[in-house]
Amino acid sequence: MDDTGIATDVAKVAAGSFSAGGGFFALRWIVGVITRWSERRAARLDAQEERADREWQQIREEIKQQLADALKRVGTVERQNLALRRAFNHVAGALLRIEPKHTALAEADHLLAASFPVDFDLAMARAEAALDQAQSAPATGDER
Repeated sequence: MDDTGIATDVAKVAAGSFSAGGGFFALRWIVGVITRWSERRAARLDAQEERADREWQQIREEIKQQLADALKRVGTVERQNLALRRAFNHVAGALLRIEPKHTALAEADHLLAASFPVDFDLAMARAEAALDQAQSAPATGDER
């Protein structure tokens, strides 16, 4: 047997073991770097997602508040509108009894018809006033 052959084999095995250990250490280091990078990236993404969730929650709260305010204003305007319409109908009804063909009534009727196409209160009041006027007018015909 050749002593140099055994020594060479031992050196080769030792070098291979050292090389394998170094390779394992390098692989472990690379895996650690990649793991730390991905963990930092995940933490940044989590923070960004949390910030986006807070911002969207704030936006949703603002929209809810704006909707509540708008609904409150609409309710107020509807009540005011109803009160104005009723007040106008009372005044128009009184004017109809006094002067049924007044031009202001025709203009008001036109405006109401454009604004409230299904509101027949004024038309009914006009019809009733015309009927009342026709019934209370003195008969001027020959009655035989």
